[in-house]
Amino acid sequence: MLRLAGALFLVATAAFSVGDELSSPPAANSLIVVDALAVPGIGLILWRPLAPAGPMHGPAYLALRALEFLAVLGYAAWRDRWLDLVLLTTALAGLVLSDALLRGRLAPRWLGWLGVVGFAALFIGVVAAAAGLWSLTSPTAMAAMAVGAVFEIVFPLWLIVRGRLLDPAERVAGAGHRPAVSLG
Repeated sequence: MLRLAGALFLVATAAFSVGDELSSPPAANSLIVVDALAVPGIGLILWRPLAPAGPMHGPAYLALRALEFLAVLGYAAWRDRWLDLVLLTTALAGLVLSDALLRGRLAPRWLGWLGVVGFAALFIGVVAAAAGLWSLTSPTAMAAMAVGAVFEIVFPLWLIVRGRLLDPAERVAGAGHRPAVSLG
């Protein structure tokens, strides 16, 4: 099932990215709806595997993915300020996922940290843009958000190739022999 989650990540990322750039509303909206449908699937699949990180990671991740689903549908229908909500829910879900990867030692530490840095940059960027401090299309914002984009490609590929998260023996042996770092 984790391979399916990886595939859904890639489908969602590609569908939203391409759909957001298309000038034909029917084609654009169709792709954005594909993203919307993939997002809760990812949350459902990852809900239980995130349990070693703590009892709230899975439910929180699923809830944020459900909110992202609604935000993406709102964006497909009305655009405008809905993009901020899409990016905000993506950033929060990504931070919960990254924290779970680090806290539960469910993936290599570098991958968890890649997510933390990328999704924190996205969150800060969206809040700064909403406050009028910068534009999400500025070169600085795009560079800051590129790390999150790398995570959205590397993590799913890792899931597809590996087919599972780190098991308990790997968590002990391969976790860098340091305590896991948590955002909370």
